[in-house]
Amino acid sequence: MVAPDLFVALAARQDEDRNSYKLWEEPTPDFVLEDLSRGDFMRGGTPPRAPPAEGSWRKDTVDKRVLYRRLGVREYWMFEETGRRLRDDSGARLGVTLVGYRLHDGEYERIRANDAGRLPSEVLELELCVRDGLVRFHDPATGECLPTYEESRAQAKAESQRALAAEQRAETEAQRAEAEAERARSEQAKAAAAMARVAALEAELRAKRGLD
Repeated sequence: MVAPDLFVALAARQDEDRNSYKLWEEPTPDFVLEDLSRGDFMRGGTPPRAPPAEGSWRKDTVDKRVLYRRLGVREYWMFEETGRRLRDDSGARLGVTLVGYRLHDGEYERIRANDAGRLPSEVLELELCVRDGLVRFHDPATGECLPTYEESRAQAKAESQRALAAEQRAETEAQRAEAEAERARSEQAKAAAAMARVAALEAELRAKRGLD
């Protein structure tokens, strides 16, 4: 059993409610990203997880890469916040905190950074980079980074608060409009009553003049 920290299977059924992902029943993932750090590479958290042993780099950076290559995963990525455990097959450090490999003719080739210093993912049509200790997904079409989970929650909360404030303003405006309409109706009623009173007085005056 292998449990990637993040994987994307583009051809997977969208309406499936899963507790596990079985490769003999579902399509092979197209994209896998492993977090070799102690924290959460998407949220910057630090769950109580013991740091991996220094000598375990081969299992993470070589053995898993071989496994994912054999499975046919199109892109395999690794993140490690210090970069100490990201090494090549000889054990030499790569000197980076994020590395990606793309499957080509049955072998993994390392993905090189573009002119902007980001690593392009052909599978996701996005660019990966590390910013403030987090793996970020940059959309070259918009020139912006996709929000993290925490940023998405904050945006959703802000949008909810804006919608609530707009609803409250609309309700206040409706109440004000109703009050103004009520005042207008009251003024119209008073004006009508006054006109009726004037008409009654004029009729009364004409009646008196007729008697005279």
